[in-house]
Amino acid sequence: MAEELGKHDIANQLRQYEQIASSAETFQRCPKCKTKLRPRSKLAFLRDQVTKGIETNDLVLELFNDHPLAVERLDDKSLHRVNCCLSFRKELTESMALVSELKRLRQAAAENDESKQQTSWNDWHIVDLCSGAQCFTAALCLSISTGVSVTALDIVSSNELPHFEDVDWMTMSDVKNDVDAGTTPTDNGMLSSFSYMQRDIHDGDLAPQLQSHISKGSSYSGKKVIVLAMHCCGALSQRALSLFKELDAAAILVMPCCLPPKNLGYSKKLKTFDPQQASTSWNSTHIKRDDEQVKKIKKIFSTNDQDEQYRRWARYLHQCAMLDATADNTATSCKNISSTIKEVDAVLSSRNTLITAIRNGSELADATENNVSEEKS
Repeated sequence: MAEELGKHDIANQLRQYEQIASSAETFQRCPKCKTKLRPRSKLAFLRDQVTKGIETNDLVLELFNDHPLAVERLDDKSLHRVNCCLSFRKELTESMALVSELKRLRQAAAENDESKQQTSWNDWHIVDLCSGAQCFTAALCLSISTGVSVTALDIVSSNELPHFEDVDWMTMSDVKNDVDAGTTPTDNGMLSSFSYMQRDIHDGDLAPQLQSHISKGSSYSGKKVIVLAMHCCGALSQRALSLFKELDAAAILVMPCCLPPKNLGYSKKLKTFDPQQASTSWNSTHIKRDDEQVKKIKKIFSTNDQDEQYRRWARYLHQCAMLDATADNTATSCKNISSTIKEVDAVLSSRNTLITAIRNGSELADATENNVSEEKS
C-alpha cells in the first residue's frame, strides 16, 4: 500500500522489517502465498496411519494402496491447500468416492466393449463444478488419471487455489474474462492439464463457454466429457444436472448436499412469487407453482426428519437426471440416459448418496445396463 501511495522510503523500510521478522520465524511459509506451512502434511500423517494398519476406511485405503504415485504427487508443498486442508480425511473420502466410481465405470465399459479397453485418460475432459478453493476432487483426478484434462469452476478467485502451476506433472491455465484460453498445450501425453473458470454456475451462457473451452476451437463432442458435482448446496445439484444435459456429456456424478430453501421464492407476507429468488434456490425451469415438479418438491418437506428429507431430495434428483424439461416447464422421460443411485458408506458424511447418470452412445454407455437401480456399498 505504501508503494501505491508513492511512499517509497516507507515501503523499503517495511520490506526490511518483513525480512527481519521472516528470519526469526521457526517455521516455513509458502513462498507464493506466505501461508504458514505445517512440518508435515495431513496427507503424510494419514499415510503413516495406513502403513501402521490403523486406517480402515476403504476409500482412504484405495488411494494409498492403489495409487502410491498419486500420493507422492499430492504430498507437495505447492499443494498445501489440498494436503493440509481442514477435515482432510473427510474431504478425501468424499472426493475419492467420485474418483473410485469413475474408475469403476471405465472398467465396466471396457469389459462390455473391447474397443473401450484403452485405459489412458488422454482426450478425456472432467468438469468439476463448484470445486471450492481447495479443488480437492480436481487434484485427485489430475494425480490419479494421468493425461486427463480437468476444468474446475467456482466463484472464488484463482488466487485462492492450490499452486498447481508449480508442480511438474501437470500444466495449468486460467480462463479469465469469458475469453477461452484453452488448456495449456503440451506434446507430452503423460501430463495432466488443469484449467480454472471463475464463473457463476447459474450463468446462462456457461454451457457454450465450457464447450468452446473444451473443444479448443475444434468441433465439440461430449462423448468424453464427465461432469462432477460434489456436495453442491441446494439446487446447485439440480443446475449441475442441467449442465450435464446442455453439454451433452458422457456422464455426471452428483453427491448432493443440503436442500434448497423450502419457500420456493414465495412470500407469505406479500403473497407474491419472485422468480428471481426461486432461480437461486430451485432450478429456474421449474418455477411454476402448479408444476408437477413443485408438487414433488413439496413432498420432500412433508416430513421434519432431515435425514429422510435428504433421502427424498436425492431420489428427486435421481429422477431429474432422467428427465428433460420442455418449453412449457413439463418434464418428459429422457430415454437416452441411464441412471443409478446408491449410498457410499465409506464417505465420512451423512450426505453420502451418489447419483450417476450416463448418456447412451457415449464412451461410458456400456457401464450400466438398467435405467433405474438402487444399491448400497
